[in-house]
Amino acid sequence: MKGILSPQEQRLVATLVDWLHDQMVKSLTNTSPARDLLWDLAQSNFETGCGALARVGVLAREGMYWRVLPRNLVPSEVSRQDLDHLLDGLAIQTSYVTELHRQDEPFRAKDPLLVALCDALVGI
Repeated sequence: MKGILSPQEQRLVATLVDWLHDQMVKSLTNTSPARDLLWDLAQSNFETGCGALARVGVLAREGMYWRVLPRNLVPSEVSRQDLDHLLDGLAIQTSYVTELHRQDEPFRAKDPLLVALCDALVGI
């Protein structure tokens, strides 16, 4: 479904992009040939996350690598389908985030990007 994203959805997109971008760069920089080139290790969480970020113009596919692009995202230009892909990236990446490993237990996020993301999710 296409359409204009609500202000809450636009905020969610912005925080998803910030958090997912940070996750991909932190996780993949050490195994990549350059800081602005990421190799997704052919691992589904990284493939999904990088693919979602490419849809919104933050990464670009270059052969077997993902080029990190300048951050010029305008959330209002993101479609609902793009938001769905970002949410897929979030869902698959969370099981790799130590802070989110506890099951059936409340937690208080410490990472500022994760705090912003949780706040945006609550606002939807």
